[in-house]
Amino acid sequence: MQTIGGGSVKYVGVQLLPCPDDPTCVGQVVGPARLDVLWRGRAVETIALCAGDELLVADGAEVTPGTELVARANWQRALRAAIPDGIEAVVRWSEPLIETADAITGMPRVAFPAGRAVTLELLADGAPIATTTMRHVSPIALPGAVVRRGDRLAWILQARQMRDLHAGIETLRAILDARRLDGEPTALVAPRDATVIDIGRRWIVLRTNDDRVLRLRLPPRAHVTVGVDDTVLAGDPLTGGERNHRALLHAWGEHRLGEHIIDELSLLSGGEVPRAYWALAMRAMLQGGKLRGIAALARVRRAR
Repeated sequence: MQTIGGGSVKYVGVQLLPCPDDPTCVGQVVGPARLDVLWRGRAVETIALCAGDELLVADGAEVTPGTELVARANWQRALRAAIPDGIEAVVRWSEPLIETADAITGMPRVAFPAGRAVTLELLADGAPIATTTMRHVSPIALPGAVVRRGDRLAWILQARQMRDLHAGIETLRAILDARRLDGEPTALVAPRDATVIDIGRRWIVLRTNDDRVLRLRLPPRAHVTVGVDDTVLAGDPLTGGERNHRALLHAWGEHRLGEHIIDELSLLSGGEVPRAYWALAMRAMLQGGKLRGIAALARVRRAR
């Protein structure tokens, strides 16, 4: 993710984990935050950050146009040990690891049984000091491994639909018009961070982190992709299909949705069109009222 015009970098609400395995990274973002690019004391660009993003420049650094600011993986992010400095912890997984072959390279690797939620515990002196439950996870740290703050523990697959790198014009138009392609189902998405507490024939029931209970109606003939007791994040799909931009706007807010759309456009163009140009094109279309359905994205990127 690059800066369009350059300036001075300012982190807002950023908490970082160290990245000892990658000296090019300043740190990995722990939770939702923001990165501003200042020009003459005024924020001219704003980038919404989410957990797992890796920052490439230090707070307060002066950057030139086109400088890479954030490394954001398209399909997976690293889960790192969020434990205090100076503490060593032992890894314990709730599910046994099995040996399998990588689908692309054919090389042997270890994985968990498909379709199950997996709990990771980090133990210090035999007592758990950190616990995380996940789905779609690929282990890095094996059971019994000793880890320190910032060490990689696993890869977590991102909850977005994989697309071909080079897409047709109809796919691009569908994204810009905030609509779905004909024949593709629309996914039900989690409106907030929550835990799945019940799945019925017509409803999925979630409990949010502030103990609110959300009852979401399932679309007709929907294929549910989560299970009871699974933890989901705002914007995660609960059923199969493409995620609607209006639902993501409600779950994420305008800045993060704007970054998501630009990421999609960059991916679909196969990298032939730089992200900065997609951002400027979106800004021009929004100002002209040509981007239907997501007018609230007017402040997605502010270029000087």
